[in-house]
Amino acid sequence: MTRIRKITVGVWEVNCYTLSDEYGSCILIDPGEAPATIDEKLVIPNRHRPIAIIATHGHLDHIGGAKYFTEKYAAPLYVHERDIELAKNATFWANVFGTPGITDPEKIERLCDGVMTIDKFFFEIIHTPGHTGGGICLYLKEMGVVFTGDSLFYRAVGRSDRPGLDAGGHYMLLESIRQRLFGLPDKTIVFPGHGRITTIGYERQHNPFLT
Repeated sequence: MTRIRKITVGVWEVNCYTLSDEYGSCILIDPGEAPATIDEKLVIPNRHRPIAIIATHGHLDHIGGAKYFTEKYAAPLYVHERDIELAKNATFWANVFGTPGITDPEKIERLCDGVMTIDKFFFEIIHTPGHTGGGICLYLKEMGVVFTGDSLFYRAVGRSDRPGLDAGGHYMLLESIRQRLFGLPDKTIVFPGHGRITTIGYERQHNPFLT
């Protein structure tokens, strides 16, 4: 049985998640900041063994701690192909924003739209450009959950107004959400990159950016 656990870390208050099975294997989603804290409070206590890391996009607050886990656990890092160059420059943007503890990942595996299987974990990669060019969401149909990164939040959506960091624009982001995410069942639980958990149905009816 797959379980979801969460920890919120760093100055950007990023939600980092683990998907774990009954044998302890896990996938880390968005370990961007405070990787030692994530390891000590989320991974080690739950006897997790990271077998893969997935970043929902290439921003420093979602990618900057990944190198720690790739080195310690020899777990591959996956990023959408359109965000790889952005991810490789996490340290540069960390210096711009004065965010400590961010390191550039050295090796990145390419993700693209479509279904994906890692060990016993099966999910759909949904490309939702707008916040970044390679923003993705991870949909687990059998569990009825979707990890939306910085595309969709509780009553909000991601930014798309920072040159060099964002790509696509506000209109593209809204269209990505309407066309790709709002096609999911209303009861689908949304685990966002920041903030509280919500559902697709609630956001379809109440998100002020989309109603």
